[in-house]
Amino acid sequence: MKLLFIISILIASLDAAAQNKLEYVFDKNTDAEIQNFLKAQISKDSLRKFYFILAHGLTEKNFDNHVLFIGVYKDSPLEFVNNIIKTSSRFYKCDKTQIPISSDYDFSFIGYGRNKRGITRRNIVGEMFFIEFSNNDEIVRKGY
Repeated sequence: MKLLFIISILIASLDAAAQNKLEYVFDKNTDAEIQNFLKAQISKDSLRKFYFILAHGLTEKNFDNHVLFIGVYKDSPLEFVNNIIKTSSRFYKCDKTQIPISSDYDFSFIGYGRNKRGITRRNIVGEMFFIEFSNNDEIVRKGY
């Protein structure tokens, strides 16, 4: 009986270690905003896929806030974006779908080769929906 218990614990531990993922959970108001946006997008086209980029506030005044950018794509995102989100161990769960989360630092500090001026960096160009929220779950602003 003891051996069976130990084997069960080992199997559960190995399974958890193999997954090695972090699920992000947002507070009530922020989560509701995310869910509303995702469901509206899916109702327009059920083949849409998403990825999140989490950042700090964009100005010195609101640096304590968080900004969640939601990227939407159909077939696949830009190749360099896809490389980052494919390897991300962070995710948000919407229904049964795991949406990868990366941080703004992932895009700032990953190099894509070298040129005469140093390391080549890339940034995402285009419109992304964003939700800015405070540490106490107040939605500060949202939009494109």
